[in-house]
Amino acid sequence: MTERKETLLLLVANLLCLPGLGLAEDRQVQSLDGTWEIVFDSENEGRESNWHRDDVYSKRSDIRPIQVPSCWELIEQDYEGVAFYRRKFHVPASWAGKTVRLQFDAVNHLTEVWLNDEVVGCHEGGFTPFEFRVDNLITTGQENTLLLRVVGPIILQDKTIDGVGPLETPQWRGGIAGGVWQSVRLVATGDTLVRDVFIEPRIEGDTATFHMELENNGSVSKIVQLETTIRSAKDPDQIVAKSNRAVSLRPGVSKHTETLKVPNARYWSPDSPYLYQAEVSLAGSDRWTAGFGMREFTIRDKQFYLNGKPIYLKATFFEGLYPNRIAYPDSREMAVREIQLAKDAGFNMIRPWRRPPAPMWLNLADEMGVLVVGSPALECMRLPLSTPYLPSRVEHEIRQAVLRDRNRACVVQWELFNELHRPILKQMMRPMALLTRKLDPTRLILDESGGWAYGARMYLPNEYEPIRFNDIHTYPGPFINKWYYDGFLSIGLTEEEKKASGLYAKAPGRNVIPGLMSFVSELGYGSLPNLVDNNERFRRDGNPLTPAYRYHHRLAEDQQRVLKESGFGGLYPDLEQFCLDQQSIHGAANKRMIEAVRSNPNVSGYCIHALAAGDWILGAGSVGTMERRQRR
Repeated sequence: MTERKETLLLLVANLLCLPGLGLAEDRQVQSLDGTWEIVFDSENEGRESNWHRDDVYSKRSDIRPIQVPSCWELIEQDYEGVAFYRRKFHVPASWAGKTVRLQFDAVNHLTEVWLNDEVVGCHEGGFTPFEFRVDNLITTGQENTLLLRVVGPIILQDKTIDGVGPLETPQWRGGIAGGVWQSVRLVATGDTLVRDVFIEPRIEGDTATFHMELENNGSVSKIVQLETTIRSAKDPDQIVAKSNRAVSLRPGVSKHTETLKVPNARYWSPDSPYLYQAEVSLAGSDRWTAGFGMREFTIRDKQFYLNGKPIYLKATFFEGLYPNRIAYPDSREMAVREIQLAKDAGFNMIRPWRRPPAPMWLNLADEMGVLVVGSPALECMRLPLSTPYLPSRVEHEIRQAVLRDRNRACVVQWELFNELHRPILKQMMRPMALLTRKLDPTRLILDESGGWAYGARMYLPNEYEPIRFNDIHTYPGPFINKWYYDGFLSIGLTEEEKKASGLYAKAPGRNVIPGLMSFVSELGYGSLPNLVDNNERFRRDGNPLTPAYRYHHRLAEDQQRVLKESGFGGLYPDLEQFCLDQQSIHGAANKRMIEAVRSNPNVSGYCIHALAAGDWILGAGSVGTMERRQRR
C-alpha cells in the first residue's frame, strides 16, 4: 500500500468514525476448566507409546478424573514425573474463519500439546501464562480432543526426565504443584487482535499511556478502527476518557501508543484502592480489558513515596501455601480472609515468596488495597541447581513474570533475586535488571533482596543507573536482649555515630553501608501453629494426600514425643497450651524487633516473616494467631 493511498484511507476512515462505532464484543472466550482426564506415566513410556494419540489414550485402563485447575498432588501423593491429560470439547460453528488461541495460565513444568492428534507446541516454565494459535487445528461445530504431556518438577526423588534432574527447574518451595494448576481457555477473535497492552499511569499530569501491540493475521495491510477507553471499575457505565481513531495495521505485529488524560483522577492506595478499567477495541474483531490504578511508588530523600507522599512500609512475608489446593487459594473467601487479616494487623505491603501469585489473589490485592512485591519463581538460595540451562531459565522466569503483572496496581516493585551465592547469578543481576527496566519503566527494581552478593541496588522508575540500598535479612530468635535491640538501632549509623549514641552492638545484615536508605526485608521469629486446632480442621475439611495435612500431623506427633522424652510432658500435658505459649513468645519477640526497627529513623520499613507459613517455615505464620484472637 503506497503512503499516499494509506493516508487517504485513514482520512476517510476517521471521517466515517461515529460515536459508539465498533463496540461489538468480538472476543469470545470458552473456558476449558472443569473435569479432565489424567493418566500418570510413572515409567515415562507414554511418548514412545503414542499416548498423545486419542485412540491409544482411549484404550488405557488407568484413566482417572482430575479437576482443572488443580495440582496433581491432590489425587496422587507427592507424584513426580510425567502425566498425560485429555479434554474433549465442542467449538461453536460460528468460530469458523476466526483466529483461535489456546491459553494456559500456568502448567508446571514442561508442557507438550496435541490437538486432534496434530502437534501444537511446547512450553517450559511452571508459573506464568502461555498460548498457541490453533484455528487451523480445531474443528468447528464438532468435538475436539486436546491432549497434553506434562513433565512435573523433580524435587524429592533421584531421577532424571527429559534431561532434567532434581531441583534443576525454577520451583516454589511450598509443594510440587505439578500439572495444570491454573485455568485453560480458548479465545476467538477476528484476524486483527490485541496482542498485548502495557498501561503507564503518570500522576504528574494525570495521564495513562497505552503501549499496544496489535496483530494483523491477514496477508495485506488493513485500516481498522482503534478505540481506547477508560472506565470506572466500580461503575463501568461511567466513561472517564476515550479516544477513537483509524490505524493501519500491516501484516504481523504493529506497535501503537495512545495517551489519555484522566480528568479528576483518583489515585490508588491501600487506604483508597480506586481502580479503573481499561479497554482497547479493534472494531468488529477484538476487545482487550484490564484493571489498572493511577499511582506512583518511588524513593525520595531516603524514604518510600506513594503518590507524592511519604509512606513507611509495614510488610509481611507470604508463603502462599494452602491447606487443600496447595499453590492456589482453597477459595476466594480464604484469599479475602488472609489479605484482610494482613490489613487488620496494620500491614500495608505483602511480599510473596518466591513465585507470581495466582491471578485471583492479585485481583483481590488490587481491589482490597495492599502493596505487593513482584518476584519470579527463583528462590536462588542455591536453587535451582546450576546447569547450563540455568541462565536461560532465569531470564525466562523474569521476563514472563514482569509481562504478566506489569499492569497491576498492587505490584509496586520487582524483586529479581534473593541471597545470591553463585557467580553466574551474580553476573546476571545487571542484565536482568535492565531487561526488567525495558519491559516496565514504571516500577522500582531491587536486584537482590538481602544484598548478599555486593549489597543491594535499587533502580528508581525510569532510571537505568541504580542507587545503593541496604536491604537487610535478620533472624535473631526469640530472645531480643539489649545487644540485638541496639543492633537494630545501629542500622545506618557510622561507628562514630554509634559511639556518640552509646551503641556498641553490630548492625544486622550483609554489606550494609552507613548513611544509606535501609529496609529490613526479612525480620521475625516463628513458633508452632495451634497444631491441635489445625489438625482437627484438617481431619474435618482436609485432603490427607496434601503436604500441609501430613506436615501438621507429623509435627504434632513429633512434638508430643519430644515433650514426653524431655520430661516436659508433665509441664505440658496439653499440646495446645504448649503451642499457645510458644505463640506468646513469638508475638513478644516480633513486637520487640518491630519496636527497635521503628525507633530507628534511618530505617524506612520492615517485612515480618511471615503472614502465612508453609513447608519448612511452617511455624512462622501470623495468620493463625490473629485469627484465633479474633474468634475470641
